[in-house]
Amino acid sequence: RLAKRFLRTYSHLSGTPVDPDRLAWGQTVHALRALVEVATWEAHHQLEQHAGHPWLQMRQTLEQIVGTPDIVPRPHPMAT
Repeated sequence: RLAKRFLRTYSHLSGTPVDPDRLAWGQTVHALRALVEVATWEAHHQLEQHAGHPWLQMRQTLEQIVGTPDIVPRPHPMAT
């Protein structure tokens, strides 16, 4: 996998081992930040304006990274 190869190469060239816990924490923070942005677009009815944005396409993956499925509230189907 590309990510594992990158980490190996980074550790080798920098002489600094990558702490997996710190890496996981950083990944979670960035995923949460992206989900907050998506939720903001959704709350302001701007999803169409951001169609095709990688965060919308990665939404399920981001939710899995954060560890809470469907963390971003969806509008109620009856809401207008």
